[in-house]
Amino acid sequence: MLGEPLLPKVADKEVPFMKSSGGKNLLELFAVCIEAFFERPDDLKRELPEVFDHLVLLLRQDPRRRGNPRIR
Repeated sequence: MLGEPLLPKVADKEVPFMKSSGGKNLLELFAVCIEAFFERPDDLKRELPEVFDHLVLLLRQDPRRRGNPRIR
């Protein structure tokens, strides 16, 4: 699930590790997803694997990899 369908789930705290402010609009959602990507990567991967995988590709790193998170 990506984009607008995720907004109400985040706003209603159905994704408990993400701030509900991410449900306001797509820009806030993106910011909250980035925050979760770095601060709670295991939770994000488990609960929203598609979002996590897209962020790995976009940011070219996997914060779950200890030592060197960079992906070439």
